[in-house]
Amino acid sequence: AVSLFGMGIIQGFAVSYTMRKSFPMDLSMYGISSTHFLDTSTMQNALTNSWGKSQVTLHNAEMATLSLLMELGKLVAVIVLKEANRAELFNEKIKKAKTFNDITAIEKEFPSIPSEWIVALMFKHWKYNEKMIEIMHNILEPQKADDSIKKHTQILRVVKEALPITSPLSEENIQIAIKKANEYGLDAQNLKKAIESLKIN
Repeated sequence: AVSLFGMGIIQGFAVSYTMRKSFPMDLSMYGISSTHFLDTSTMQNALTNSWGKSQVTLHNAEMATLSLLMELGKLVAVIVLKEANRAELFNEKIKKAKTFNDITAIEKEFPSIPSEWIVALMFKHWKYNEKMIEIMHNILEPQKADDSIKKHTQILRVVKEALPITSPLSEENIQIAIKKANEYGLDAQNLKKAIESLKIN
């Protein structure tokens, strides 16, 4: 498996599987099912591989791994909010969230930390590759990322814009993603093709 997919991908599968087995997968607080969560993570990984990997030469294995794991912070957020008795209020707010920015704003209001930063903190605790931690931490503000990983961070941000967990591949979110890709100087034409292919599959 390592020779076929590379160590980064295998590491991603292993961590993703372990997290999903170790944490409760009740994501009803986000208004989604566990199946929807897994399907969206899979699509994020597929879009990263089909569109994003060709645009970087270094650290593309780390970026592909992150695309499998970057929503796992939501599993921790669910636990924290339930323990704080804020699940119902969070759910009322998240029902109205249609875009990545909507979700982020609500996460900042309730757990007081976006789920992307939760993932970065988890990686830091587990002594993950520093580049992966930096990429994950800067998804909200790619302009603050070091030049060596800025494009990786921008690619994952675009993927999240196209595939937010509450409404992946809605027409509104596709247009936001294409606009972001153009803003970052990424390949917007091939992004459109990759998204169309994803919608067909």
